[in-house]
Parts: sequence; C-alpha cells; structure tokens
Amino acid sequence: MSTSMRSHTISKKEAKAIMLQISESWPFQSDYADIKESRIVEIEGKGELYVSEIFRAIKIDKIIIPFLQSEIVLKFPHVVVDSGAIKFVVNGADVMRPGITSFPQKFLAGDIVIINEEKYGKSIAVGLAKIDDKTASNLSRGPVIQTLHYTGDKFWEIFKNM
Repeated sequence: MSTSMRSHTISKKEAKAIMLQISESWPFQSDYADIKESRIVEIEGKGELYVSEIFRAIKIDKIIIPFLQSEIVLKFPHVVVDSGAIKFVVNGADVMRPGITSFPQKFLAGDIVIINEEKYGKSIAVGLAKIDDKTASNLSRGPVIQTLHYTGDKFWEIFKNM
C-alpha cells in the first residue's frame, strides 16, 4: 500500500505558525531562519515532515516533534532503554517502565522526550511523556512514553529517499 505525498516550500504564514507552536512546546527557542527555508512534505494519513539543511521536524496530530536524524534531539530530555526494549520501540510501541534503565534528565507529563538505547547511546525514538520522570522512576511497570516517531518509520523512510 503506497502513501500519497505532496511537497511544497513553506510559506511565511506557515513558518510563523510553526515557530509559535515550537516556542510553546519545545524546551528552547529555534531560529526563524532555520524554519523559513524548509520544505513541507505532507504524508497522507501520517502528518507532515519539515526539512531544510539545518531544521528537521515532524508534525503528528497537531504536535511538532524533532526528527531523529537531527542534532536538535540533543536539546530535549531523554530516557535510556535496555536492549530488550529496542525491538518494541522501533516498531512503534510505547516505552514501558521495565525497559527504561535511567532517567538522566527531568521531564513533565506532556513533554517531548527522546528515547536512547543503552549500548551506544543512539536516539531511536521520539515520544510524549505520559507521566513525569519522578513518578516514572518510582514505578516498576506501566507505560511512560507514547512513541510518535522512531527509526525506520514512514517519516524516516521518506527522508532517507529524499
């Protein structure tokens, strides 16, 4: 089953709307110049991929998150998962408490969180925290992060073939 796509250069109005949303939900400010040179790739039924030389992000269900193959992921809080959790996370499963080995940075429920694998420290997914880090660290089971974007997903594959 193929996915329908459309692509266009971002308009000033779109760039301003993206900047506003990012300023409200990201833990830092992005530069308008990074965004205004972007292209939007609309992926039917999935969302939008924003791509420029220095800015890469994804819009899914009205939420803008960083694209995994972007240096920007280093600016977000992250969790570390064990090798047993990787195969589930890179197939889109939520990150469950037993798979998390550490919470190196603080985050709140609703924050964008990067999921790193334990062995090499590579970022394998981006998600939304269902609960804060302090609550999660005191649990022994249950979902902690809703996975939105992961290595090998539709956005990853489309970017790879651009």
